[in-house]
Amino acid sequence: MVLLSLSLGVAIFVSSFESVMAAQTAIAASANAMSSKAEWEVSRGRYLGVEDSLVERIRSEKGALAAPVIESTVTTTGPSSGNFLVVGVDLDSDQTSKLFGRTLDSDLMAFVKLRLVGSGIVVPKTFATKHSLKEGDSFRVLSAKGPASLSVVGILESKILDAESGGSLGFMDIHQAQREFGKVGYVDKIEVAGVAKARLASLCPSCQIERPGNLGSAAEDALGRIKSLLGVSMIALLVGILLIYNTVQVSVLERLQDIAILRAIGATRIQIFVLLLAEWFAIGLLGSIAGIAIGSGLAFVLVEYTKRTVNTMVPLVADAHIDVSPVLIVAALVIGVGTALAAAFFPVLAAANVRPLEILRPYSYRRSHRYLVAALIGVALFIASNVAVATQSVSFAIGISVTGLEFFGVALMFPQVVLVLGRMIRTFLSKLRNPGPFLAIDGMMKSPHRTAFTIMTFGCALMMTVATKTLVAGFVASTGTWMNSAFPFDISVIGNDLASSVYGSQVLPTSMTDKLRSVPGVRSAYSVRKLFTPYRSHDVMAIGIETDRYLSARREKAMPMWPPQLSNPADLAAFRAGKGTFLSSNFAQLYGVHAGQSLQVDTPTGTVALKVLGEVDDYSWQHGAFILDMNALESLWKDDAVSYIDVSLANGYSLKEVKDRVQAVATADRKAFAFDKQQIKEVTDSVLEQAVAMANLQAAIAIFIGVLGIVNAVWIGVINRKREIALWRAIGVTRRQIGWIILYEGLFVSIVSAIVGVVGGLYGGWVPLRSFSFDVTGYLYPMVVPWPNVLFTIVLALTLGLLAGILPARRAAQLPILDSIGYE
Repeated sequence: MVLLSLSLGVAIFVSSFESVMAAQTAIAASANAMSSKAEWEVSRGRYLGVEDSLVERIRSEKGALAAPVIESTVTTTGPSSGNFLVVGVDLDSDQTSKLFGRTLDSDLMAFVKLRLVGSGIVVPKTFATKHSLKEGDSFRVLSAKGPASLSVVGILESKILDAESGGSLGFMDIHQAQREFGKVGYVDKIEVAGVAKARLASLCPSCQIERPGNLGSAAEDALGRIKSLLGVSMIALLVGILLIYNTVQVSVLERLQDIAILRAIGATRIQIFVLLLAEWFAIGLLGSIAGIAIGSGLAFVLVEYTKRTVNTMVPLVADAHIDVSPVLIVAALVIGVGTALAAAFFPVLAAANVRPLEILRPYSYRRSHRYLVAALIGVALFIASNVAVATQSVSFAIGISVTGLEFFGVALMFPQVVLVLGRMIRTFLSKLRNPGPFLAIDGMMKSPHRTAFTIMTFGCALMMTVATKTLVAGFVASTGTWMNSAFPFDISVIGNDLASSVYGSQVLPTSMTDKLRSVPGVRSAYSVRKLFTPYRSHDVMAIGIETDRYLSARREKAMPMWPPQLSNPADLAAFRAGKGTFLSSNFAQLYGVHAGQSLQVDTPTGTVALKVLGEVDDYSWQHGAFILDMNALESLWKDDAVSYIDVSLANGYSLKEVKDRVQAVATADRKAFAFDKQQIKEVTDSVLEQAVAMANLQAAIAIFIGVLGIVNAVWIGVINRKREIALWRAIGVTRRQIGWIILYEGLFVSIVSAIVGVVGGLYGGWVPLRSFSFDVTGYLYPMVVPWPNVLFTIVLALTLGLLAGILPARRAAQLPILDSIGYE
């Protein structure tokens, strides 16, 4: 059981770390498929463009290299649709080749053809094969400006692009890209080398100058969720380490008599210490090797699931595969062997320094050790760690470290908690006519360390499931309230398929809104535009709504005003005029901008000051969002596209009937998708459920190890109490009664573990995990009790506790009386 617990604990680390890192590496590789030798990227954020004239000003600097780039994500149509990144590059300048030589030189002839023809696109061989394309063929895409046909003028034999982007990337001449995607006179970014950052800042004071390799907004959000998932996995790892620690502690302390005999026949303290540590080194090494093998196999399963999860968040992951690197192997060995040695160190040191006669006297060693001082230290660590997580914005690494301290503090507290709780329960049980429960509690209190760690490890495993479900329940409740409060629509038409990706840059023409209004069964329809714009080094979301039509849709459904401040005529007038805005609550918390203050935001037409009319709960974007009138957004950002078209049903029509008609209009001239409100909510909830599914699987593994811990602890209790059990039998206690006494021990462990799991899980979900989630994802969810999961956890704990006690109970009931009396 020691080896199994150790190997499963290491497996938790290997599987979670490798599967998450595989997805994270795939995102980064896909987002950075076109590598360059650039030192800086000059832009005005990921939505705003940089004027063409800046390129020549930079190139005029001595030793400067500057290559303008257009990047536009489109959707391919046809039998195999998907997201495709079009990159426009300047083929008229040799500076582009100097900066992007590794990419462009992969098949120079293809780019020569593109330069000579002046139009068309070159694509990787993987993409051409997937879509059955050859030179001269065309394929259709949907861009921000509508459908377009792209002619293939060259096919790249590039392993780099195939490996890093899955082939979903093509190159065009920059001038054609500007015309096709409505960016004439502007480029998305300029790759620069040979110029100092300070000089670039002087050439364009309003530009953002960053190191190459920054990811897009959707990729950053996906990585944020993956990082959060890794954090949950690290917490699961802490539970696994604690389970290993428990097993090692119990095993060492239960062999005190063997240690005493060795001391009595002449073994020195140092020899005992080295001998036992060498033994646990070997066990740690074997368990770690087995854990690496088990974890690697589990990771192969998890990585496919993680890929689906990430691709649901962002269409960037081309491929993700397991790579059990030497670094990971070394890390797993260090964790496994280090945990075994660390767990054994203090018990071995204490055992090596205790006199043999003291150990040989039954229970004297255990009773001579008090746990009050350790408990007080544990309380201090627990309080300090929770205060740090709940009140401070900490980094990812510090957050994990503080969580580890919290678990360590609980570990120090628990033996004393078991003693105090056991005395209270034993006093109550002594008054019962049935002595079985009293004898069970009395036997467990003789080894408080074993009982405490068994309860804690099983309880912490249960705690993980409750904590994650608490977080999910808070998310579901908050998003449900938000959608019911803010959205008066019944059907929403979106440019991307939510079933394949939550995020998409596809937009719809304004003409589609008018077409949908004429559909039979549609009462009203209004447009919504969302776009990303830079704010304090982050991409925040600007949301534009057709104010009058939106408010009319709410009145038609007798819904109260949202945002509530719009019921004030002065605020409504300011909002309509584009002088006021509403902030999402996470925007206000992240940047410290609140109602009544002024929001300064950069737009293509210059910096604008918007009065903050109020704050609303909005879960559109992790870095925060602000809401504007649609006309104001169109004027300030020079953008007349539509992201969503929200439709309300007329009385007397069924949802399915109208939805089918709306879908027919949506697909008439482009690929668009109609979703009802319930479908959108299910997708939103599903994304988070998928994000924590891996952590739940690891928690299930931890629960399994916890059950093994109960079996191990109760079994050791039976072995060490053979004589006591035999004496019970000798004075008339039946086999059946003996079995029930042992079952009571497992039941006691499961009851207290259930309490620990539920209370600790609720607290963990409400305080540290909630705070950690806000720091990583940007959302602060309400505190909700997931009652179904709480009841399930209690029933699960009691069931597993009883099942874990069956085998030791049968063993205890079958012990031979005479042989057992001679034991010890």
